[in-house]
Amino acid sequence: MNTDLNGLADLSDEQLSSLVANYRRLNKTEGGKWSLAEATHEQSRRARSDFEPTAMVDAIIRLASGSEDHQVSYVELWRTFRPGEPFKGHYSQKQVTNGLAKVGAYCVDHELPMLSVLVVPEGTRTLTDTAAENIWAFAKSIGVKAGPDCRTFIEREKAAAFEMIRRRT
Repeated sequence: MNTDLNGLADLSDEQLSSLVANYRRLNKTEGGKWSLAEATHEQSRRARSDFEPTAMVDAIIRLASGSEDHQVSYVELWRTFRPGEPFKGHYSQKQVTNGLAKVGAYCVDHELPMLSVLVVPEGTRTLTDTAAENIWAFAKSIGVKAGPDCRTFIEREKAAAFEMIRRRT
């Protein structure tokens, strides 16, 4: 990965989108001033969300620390940021998920485990296969060495997140 990221943050959203689109159109990951992973990582930093990533990371750690299974539900996160506002199924979950995209970039930027592995549906308290695949694909897209197996990556990140929480409590 290119270590000279000067100027990448200065690109407009449109320029960044064009860069990513060109890489994908050409089925390439390298070749320009910045790699596809670097451009995608920058896009994730800019993802639109009502939830600020530092506050979400703090909430995930705090809520998971206080939970028996060291996980946190989408509903719990929603209530943390929208107290008194009812959780409205897909709409509310999508808002939390949008925030988690920024959390992923934040975790990589700050050398934290991918904390989104701790965010689960309230009823099952189990990371869905779709969520696991999305987290793994996201990590790979921004240059994380996620390996070829989704579940191995998820379990590695979950163990690291649990250890981080254990050290903080």
